Amino acid sequence: MLRYLAFPNYELRKRSSPERSITNYELRKRSSPERSITNYELRITNYVSVALLKGALRITNYVSEALLKGALRITNYELRIT
Repeated sequence: MLRYLAFPNYELRKRSSPERSITNYELRKRSSPERSITNYELRITNYVSVALLKGALRITNYVSEALLKGALRITNYELRIT
């Protein structure tokens, strides 16, 4: 089961939930001396993982929110892990 997924300066962490649940993920920006805002939240409520070339991960129907800013809704987004 996926628990952590690292991005440059970001960390995708699964929140506490039932073991078989695939909802409630959180994307946090790691501490950075360059910026004052360090915490972001990524809520994934319904996603499809597709085996694509070079380990790409396709995520659909999710809401991304910055904790100190307005919410941004994005659909049909493709996240490529490089």
